[in-house]
Amino acid sequence: MPFAIIRCQKCSLGQVAAAEKHNLRKSENHSNPDIDTSKSHLNKSLVSCSSISKEVARQVEEIQASQKRKIRKDAPRALEYVVTASPEAFGKIDEKAFFEASLRFLKARHGDDRIVSAVVHLDESTPHMHVIAVPVHDGKLNAKQFMARNALRTLQDDFGRLGAGFGLQRGREGSQATHMRVSDFKKDADKQIEAIAERVEKLREEALGPRIQVKQPDPKLMQSKKAYGLECINSTIKQISPQWEAMHAKATESEALRAENSSLQEENRSLKTQVSRLQEYGKNQRERAEKAEANLAHASFFVRFVDWLRTKSPEVDRLLARFEREEKQQTRPDQHKGRSR
Repeated sequence: MPFAIIRCQKCSLGQVAAAEKHNLRKSENHSNPDIDTSKSHLNKSLVSCSSISKEVARQVEEIQASQKRKIRKDAPRALEYVVTASPEAFGKIDEKAFFEASLRFLKARHGDDRIVSAVVHLDESTPHMHVIAVPVHDGKLNAKQFMARNALRTLQDDFGRLGAGFGLQRGREGSQATHMRVSDFKKDADKQIEAIAERVEKLREEALGPRIQVKQPDPKLMQSKKAYGLECINSTIKQISPQWEAMHAKATESEALRAENSSLQEENRSLKTQVSRLQEYGKNQRERAEKAEANLAHASFFVRFVDWLRTKSPEVDRLLARFEREEKQQTRPDQHKGRSR
């Protein structure tokens, strides 16, 4: 199931001005190469004002005027939210309804008058909405109240419930994933591609040796094209022959190793079969030993029981002696018959 995604970051007044420039596409030179300017006319502004940065500054001045304590210079002036969903969700959900519901959600969090701007971008690979809000709590500028760990967890929980109405699930709780700007992501990807290419070239050299720089002979005076062509062919063959022979030797060695590996695998299968049979034999022997031990325990118990009876009753002792005599008398005739035969 795709995810409902909401991110939030603190902004200084300078960062608000930069966000305004980006969100309203006021510059032709964009740091994000994924922006398709031919589609920028599709972007939608749900909350607007003449100047986002000036409106944020105005509200901050208004808050300052209402309190004696001076607002710190480094205190965040605004929060910027980015609202979106997993790329595969778009085309399946009602985008307009999703972004409008998300805006109502943020208005309930901050108040209608504190939402300075809300812009939906449809000119990038994944539709998303930028929302800029002035963080006011109890009449004071207080971004910390909205960015504390518990507040952010509650934000994700509540937004997850909103997303559920559109078939989206909450983001993974406790995830260590962090947001990376597209430009930074592309730079990192380019570095990884370059490193992979270097590794591939190194492996190729280890397998085949360094690339051969074939040098062609200079044509001789009055030499025909045919003669020069044959000379070039012979020169090329002569230069690449050592590497060709080395590759052929490695291929031969590889075939030998493959045959040896096949033989070892067959031997390994045979050993596994023998081990399995030995394990089965051991299991049977253990079961027989356990049964013999159980029978021995029963016999020992019977002997102790008879000894105990003898000590308790003389009559039992006489009966046992009589039983033994009768047994001997019965075995004697059988022995005589065996001898006569």
